[in-house]
Amino acid sequence: TQILLQSGGMGLARGHHRGGKPWMLPLMPSWNPFTQRFQFNRFGLALTKYSLKVMEFLRLAPAGTSRTQILLQSGGMGLARGHHRGGKPWMLPLMPSWNPFTQRFQFNRFGLALTKYSLKVMEFLRLAPAGTSRTQILLQS
Repeated sequence: TQILLQSGGMGLARGHHRGGKPWMLPLMPSWNPFTQRFQFNRFGLALTKYSLKVMEFLRLAPAGTSRTQILLQSGGMGLARGHHRGGKPWMLPLMPSWNPFTQRFQFNRFGLALTKYSLKVMEFLRLAPAGTSRTQILLQS
């Protein structure tokens, strides 16, 4: 079991999961047109963008689908590039913090309650649109 733990720990330390492949492999470009990763090379990006625009024009896809795809692809490529450059874990902005001067404060229990009730007060005083607190709760959960 000691050998198993050591090899598992080394794999996790290098950013790999079981099987030895890096976690960001699905976000890295490939020139194989039969893989999902094809959409991340230059030709695949253009092909995906314009095929979605045609589908939107023909009303086979909802309006805004191509813009959403571009946004999601940009985020995925940014995560992969950030990992290669030694960046912080992608989920750090979503992890709770007890420091009230950070954006992450809203994700601990006290911060969640404080955000919820301050938005309710703002709704009551008509400083925020009705339903803002419910939307915030849905986004945080």
